[in-house]
Amino acid sequence: MTMRQDIKEFTKEILDERGQLPHCDMYVLHRPGSCDYCDRVPELQGYRIAYGVNFTNENDPELEDCPSWEKRTQETIERWSGNVPFADMTPKPTCICYPGMCPQGCEPACPAC
Repeated sequence: MTMRQDIKEFTKEILDERGQLPHCDMYVLHRPGSCDYCDRVPELQGYRIAYGVNFTNENDPELEDCPSWEKRTQETIERWSGNVPFADMTPKPTCICYPGMCPQGCEPACPAC
């Protein structure tokens, strides 16, 4: 089995397990932190990083092609709004705290506590 086939099989396993994936095209996946929907499947993001595969909206020549590029170009993929990265613009806490142990000394505790 090639690496590309392995990634496709793993993606299908996640789809079977969860019943859905972040975008209309099951092989569209964006880098962690760039898309709130894709961030909900960190195991797929980690798999791409570990195997050296481009995320959909990136084109590093030293990495393998994104599986979604097999049938369509990046431009074609992004014409459909359901495949572009989505980032919620709601402000998020600036620190990640553990109960009673805020590294920034938030008083009272920050929203993440």
